[in-house]
Formats: sequence, structure tokens, C-alpha cells
Amino acid sequence: MVDLERELVMLPDLICECYDDTLILGESQGLTVTMGACEGAMVLGDRNRLRQLLLNLADNAVEYNKPDSSITFSLRNVANFAEIVITNTGRRHPAELILYASL
Repeated sequence: MVDLERELVMLPDLICECYDDTLILGESQGLTVTMGACEGAMVLGDRNRLRQLLLNLADNAVEYNKPDSSITFSLRNVANFAEIVITNTGRRHPAELILYASL
């Protein structure tokens, strides 16, 4: 069993870290990685597990993308939820896979 930490996590910091990592991951495929909106948001959670989740999503965006295409990150506040979106120009996933975290 994994022990989860519960701390205030600044989501813009995590998004920027994952964005930077994705720039490196996508470079070999000629992917353009951009940052859309990056609004301030904090959540109570385990920073390391949240980072792992975002990196898994970013890795999938690279792996299942088309060469010489793009990936976009965004973080927005929507109705008291943090909306994190990582999109690519490859195959789309169903809307129910969008991740929302309560603010």
C-alpha cells in the first residue's frame, strides 16, 4: 500500500515542470509543445503522485501523437475546479477521461 501525503500543492508549478519535461520528450519526434492558460490553483493532495499522473498523461500525448505535430498544456479554474488539459493532435480520448480536481 502506498502512503499518500496530504499537502497544499501549487498546480501551476507542476504543470510547468511537466511542460518542461514534455519539451524534452517530444523533441526527438519534432513535436511542438505549447502552454495555453496557466491559471493559479491549489489542491490538497500528494505532490509526487500528482506529478506522476501528469507525466503519464504527457508521455501518452507524446507516444500517441503524430510526428511533427503538437501538444498543448492548460490549467484553468472552472466552477471551483482545476481543469488540467493536455491535448495532442493524435487520437482523441473520450471526454470522461478529463481530470478535474476540486479547489
